[in-house]
Amino acid sequence: MKFGASTVFLKEKPVTEALEAIARLGYASAELWMDHYRSAAQRPATIARHCRTLGLELTLHAASYDLNIISTNPGIRRESRRQIRSCFRLAAALETRLVVVHPAPCPRPREIGQPPGSPSWKQSGSLMGGPRKTGYG
Repeated sequence: MKFGASTVFLKEKPVTEALEAIARLGYASAELWMDHYRSAAQRPATIARHCRTLGLELTLHAASYDLNIISTNPGIRRESRRQIRSCFRLAAALETRLVVVHPAPCPRPREIGQPPGSPSWKQSGSLMGGPRKTGYG
């Protein structure tokens, strides 16, 4: 079993410094939050190389704030999916094998608590052709 830590708790530091702190604490994996990456102005290749040097497995937490990939509003859904796709491209550049994506809160109270397989969940799975097609999952 591996244990990892998220950079969200170290977001005031540059990404590479956050990764160093995670490695020093003995974690085997680090989850890079997309918002941390955006604020850090560090290149994906630099981050990926630094993780290899530190011996950390890197995962990416896709953008999630103010996004809703299952929104009933087509404009919000389109923009949310565009941003998630950009996270998949970043994941490829970072050489990560795992991307965490939150479908977002259900758009209407009647959909809250619907199980996987419901229309909202099926919409989230169609993003980028589904996890198996993209190699994530």
